[in-house]
Amino acid sequence: MDDNSISFKRIEAAKAYTLENSAADYDTDSDLTVACRVNVLMPENIFGQDLSQLKDAIEISAFGNDSNRILENFFHSAAAEFGYAPVAINLNKEQSDSLSKYAVRLSDYDGCTSIDGDVTTLNNAILSYAITSTSYSPRAAHGMYSTTYINYDIRNGKVITLDDLFTQDGLNALPEIIANKAKYMSPIIGRTNIEALPSDGNFYVSDSGDIVFAYGPYEVASYAQGIIRIPLAPYLLSEYLTETGKSVLL
Repeated sequence: MDDNSISFKRIEAAKAYTLENSAADYDTDSDLTVACRVNVLMPENIFGQDLSQLKDAIEISAFGNDSNRILENFFHSAAAEFGYAPVAINLNKEQSDSLSKYAVRLSDYDGCTSIDGDVTTLNNAILSYAITSTSYSPRAAHGMYSTTYINYDIRNGKVITLDDLFTQDGLNALPEIIANKAKYMSPIIGRTNIEALPSDGNFYVSDSGDIVFAYGPYEVASYAQGIIRIPLAPYLLSEYLTETGKSVLL
């Protein structure tokens, strides 16, 4: 590779809406308001590689299908999911900038949706990237959130999944291995019920080189326990790794 540089560009944007005709349902003097924000670090260059696959994976995970990739469309669709017709509130640049950076309290609004994207791990072999989606519905007992990880094989310039890293025997064996590690960690993370791999094969590689399997709230434990992250040292899984898995993890 001739280009030895790595660079990123941060995308920050925000929008606020009034939920039309919601006042009567919530017995309030005025319609409810919701805030929508995006703060995503987008890769611009990794050693001169074609990053279209990586960028597509980030955009789809963050913003949904093709029709929602334009931020204006995404914000409007996110606000509409609260069940009312959203009417945009005119924010000046200072208000929009402060909202996109969480400099204003989201408690100023009755509900919110936010998307954050950032690098979790970056080394010579892999880029692990986290996209966290958070949503709070007006008057709900608590918000909902999820974190999805995207993993990019830097040496080969492609997004990788568990299928790329593990043999079929390994994929079959992993749930029990992860469950046993979770039982060992139970004094810290609480009781879990792990019987399968995380939804959509959700994992990342930590700074220490562990492969971390991430289960969302309610997936294998209570909401209060949050995201359940189970780290495993790759050398303990070496018999189950593919050649790609060995090159990335060992």
